[in-house]
Amino acid sequence: MADTPSLTNRLVPLQGAENVRDLGGYALAGGGTTRWRRMLRGDGLHGLTPEDLLNLHDLGVRSVIDLRGPAELARQPSPYAARAGISYANVPLFEKLSPIDMAVSAGSYTLLGRYLEAIDQCGTRIAEVLTRIAMAEPGVVLFHCTVGKDRTGLIAGLLLSLAGVAPETVVEDYALTERIAGPLLAGFRAGALGRGLPPAQVDELLSSPPAAMVGVLDHIDERHGGITAYLTANGVDAPLQERLRERLTL
Repeated sequence: MADTPSLTNRLVPLQGAENVRDLGGYALAGGGTTRWRRMLRGDGLHGLTPEDLLNLHDLGVRSVIDLRGPAELARQPSPYAARAGISYANVPLFEKLSPIDMAVSAGSYTLLGRYLEAIDQCGTRIAEVLTRIAMAEPGVVLFHCTVGKDRTGLIAGLLLSLAGVAPETVVEDYALTERIAGPLLAGFRAGALGRGLPPAQVDELLSSPPAAMVGVLDHIDERHGGITAYLTANGVDAPLQERLRERLTL
């Protein structure tokens, strides 16, 4: 990891969410690090307490991008959807990566395969998410899904790669979910096992193996010509890419 004590600084302690963490403090190829309190990645926010909401506001959160699909949103509405002083956007990103869809179809896919489907098929929606981040009002941007691992992990990986964070560090950031979100993952695991899913399939569903993000980054390089070319081809032009870099590094 780029900075040894990072997990203490990185994880935002909240009562109603377990996997909200900062993308700051990662070493950049050209020197320096990504900035703290610019972007947060997270899991579901439906359980946030009033104190949590106040704490996130005090951290500077002013924009929230919700990557969940309509069914997830209906079951667990966002406390930010109508909250004053917050720019909230729901941008559903590849519902095949929602926990329920993945559980129902477990055994018919690999985690990496689903990620590559998202990269190859959802470029326009990914571009919408990144454009919203680039154009957000001053303040911290928080983007999240349900577990904070798959859809959120892909967006975080793209942002860190674009900023100039080393691939091995991008992979380490992705893999952190398994280290820090034990109770969250245990709850999903119990639910999936209760539906009769085989334990091995459930374990893959809830894992964040480094090899999966390695495969994503390699795929972007080999099939799409690198992160810059991939984003350009999907509508995130050079000025927007520069705004994203600046947002995370300056």
